Amino acid sequence: MFIYWGGSNTGKKEVQQTCYINEASHTYLLKNTIKTYTDIKCTDVGCDVTKTEYGKKSGFRYEELESKRYHIKHTQWRTTYGEEIHPQIDYSIKFDVKPIQTMRNLRSEYYTGTYTSPFSLRSIGLDETNITLKYRPHHLGKNIVNQLKQFPHTHIVPYRVIKEPERLIHKIQMWSPHKNGYQYNNVFEHYEDKPEEVFAYLATFYKEQRDIEERLREQNVDYVYYDMDTYDLASVTGLEKNWHIPESYHLWKLDDPDTKKRFDMGVEICAAFLKSTGLSDTRLDFRSKDGI
Repeated sequence: MFIYWGGSNTGKKEVQQTCYINEASHTYLLKNTIKTYTDIKCTDVGCDVTKTEYGKKSGFRYEELESKRYHIKHTQWRTTYGEEIHPQIDYSIKFDVKPIQTMRNLRSEYYTGTYTSPFSLRSIGLDETNITLKYRPHHLGKNIVNQLKQFPHTHIVPYRVIKEPERLIHKIQMWSPHKNGYQYNNVFEHYEDKPEEVFAYLATFYKEQRDIEERLREQNVDYVYYDMDTYDLASVTGLEKNWHIPESYHLWKLDDPDTKKRFDMGVEICAAFLKSTGLSDTRLDFRSKDGI
């Protein structure tokens, strides 16, 4: 089993799908709650999964907030992969927040004691599932890390050697106007006015991932690297089968002239960022080279 220490935009969807096809239990550590995906049964068409959400406000015991059995088709990921609330390049890949999701998000805000002592991740079976984080800084608190270190899991840190600016393009798609107080309508306006701020936005992804790695070293967590460009999770997770999900932009409607124009402009921004920073490898040891 494994713990995948990936920050934003580091292949977590691929990890989840790979667990599904291997019928391997999977857990997400979220901001205030924990979701487990267990009792997975797959066919050539799709998988049946039991999803359970846990949280606690205080005390020791976790509450079961929701549990349901559902079916997901193997092709369904294509309809959700790379969705953004404010897509900047392919406007058709848009995530619409449904009322039930808003309700769940509001509910989770009440469960602020999920990662506050006393608590036991083992008590809800996390020692028997693979684990991925929707990363928040408190996930690297000593109480959480010390419990995870006691599990028989391989700790995995994803990284990428960046050779083409297209590898950064989804981060352009992810830009949101709320990040600058709605001062700009889109990332291209923002870049034209203040390119250094867009560069700083792109750098946050790599700074976050390196900060995670740094905190793991500080707490003496042994980990292995996963080269995201190999698409070979099986080699580091111990799972039998790989589930290859392509780079998100391969699903974009680049035959549309306007989408292609925005894509090309996005690639130019990414290329300028790489030239400005010298970023070539996202691992922590390369921070001394690019300063991110």
